[in-house]
Amino acid sequence: MLTTWTAVVALQVIFLALVAAVSGAAAREQLRPETSRKVLHTGAGLLTLVLPFAFRDLWPVVLLVAGTAAALAVIRFIPAVRTQFGAGAYRVARASYGEFYFLLGVVTLFWLTEAQSSVLFAIPVLVLTLADTTAALVGSRYGLTPHASARKTIEGSMAFAAMAVLCVTVPLLLWTSVGGVESLLIAATMALLLMLLEACAGRGRDNLLIPLGGYLLLRSLLPLAAGTLAICFAATLVLVLFIATWVVYFRMGTPWMKSSRSLPMQMT
Repeated sequence: MLTTWTAVVALQVIFLALVAAVSGAAAREQLRPETSRKVLHTGAGLLTLVLPFAFRDLWPVVLLVAGTAAALAVIRFIPAVRTQFGAGAYRVARASYGEFYFLLGVVTLFWLTEAQSSVLFAIPVLVLTLADTTAALVGSRYGLTPHASARKTIEGSMAFAAMAVLCVTVPLLLWTSVGGVESLLIAATMALLLMLLEACAGRGRDNLLIPLGGYLLLRSLLPLAAGTLAICFAATLVLVLFIATWVVYFRMGTPWMKSSRSLPMQMT
């Protein structure tokens, strides 16, 4: 019991120290608003990976998440505290409750994977931590093609998929008996589907949907043979290409469609 309480307190202190350090750097303009928020996101995600190894029961995780949520609520909603400690998370120019969705996603994922392999917890958290961060940073810095109805870019989504493949493939190869071909097919299928999920989710809801969707996909794909996985990947690729075509040609418009609208009407 003492060890459990020690772990809860230690993780809480480490997270609050991370918030204070990133907020201090952001207040001194050493980090851009989006960068500071994603540094916090990445640090919290990596810290979350410790949970299956530190706790066997759900209640310490619930306690830790509740304490973290309370601390973040104080920082977010009390102006004096927000001025002192909120520069790292609350300087972005958009309405988002991603930090609370993140906590809800973590505790729900821990509950779903309790008494199961830690890989089922670690892979969705890695995708949320690294792929989502990569998408945000690439999209904000290099994104040139926005989605039709979201503040996200196609370049960011492609970066998400590329990083997600690594986040799934490497743990499967290192810590499971899944074969190389199967691991790659699972990773590619999950990366494309989670990319679509991340692209559609706004206001931070991807922090909840990605870990839960990642868990459900992983549980569904792991028992399948290579042939079936290949069919799943092919179907997923067709779906992604169809959606991409729909976005580009019907929502954003094609160059020839735009140019034809600008031409004067001719009577024949």
